[in-house]
Amino acid sequence: MTNANVKVTCEAAGMSYPCHYSGGDGCAPHSWTSDCIVYDDAGAGCVTHWVLSANLCGDTDAKQCQPLDETFVYIPNWRSDDSACGVVQDTLWCAYGADYRNMYAVCAAPTCAKCVHGTCTDANGGYTCTCENGWEGTNCDQDINECNNSPCVHGSCIDAIGGYTCTCQNGWEGTNCDLSK
Repeated sequence: MTNANVKVTCEAAGMSYPCHYSGGDGCAPHSWTSDCIVYDDAGAGCVTHWVLSANLCGDTDAKQCQPLDETFVYIPNWRSDDSACGVVQDTLWCAYGADYRNMYAVCAAPTCAKCVHGTCTDANGGYTCTCENGWEGTNCDQDINECNNSPCVHGSCIDAIGGYTCTCQNGWEGTNCDLSK
């Protein structure tokens, strides 16, 4: 399992790939390149397999985390044979990928998949969502409550996606119940 194998496998699946190091804040820049994704290490460390092991198995010992058995990650400029770094259960941590065949590449879903109601722009290992009318939040997944501003002067407000409707009190009419009958 070489770095080239990991990269081609992930890209063929329409996915991104993490490097050996997460690339997040506080992590050393070695074993990471700008074509790898950046992800939050959630306090588990900077090494991809450690972070995955902490989240999947509750411990950073990746070689004891069965779901990570035979998984390899991209590790640029590590060995002259282009080896990816892998986990082989109970025996090796950061196994030389060139010594293994038919293993698994660790890939990541494109970050733009998180943008629910908006247009996504991938940039520098992250993303930005431009929300559709009526939506807000980092992932455009929070409905804006247009009734928060109390637009219905003499009536009650009913929130809708991208707008609102007023139910007017007797004697009032108009979009905002602000016109006397």
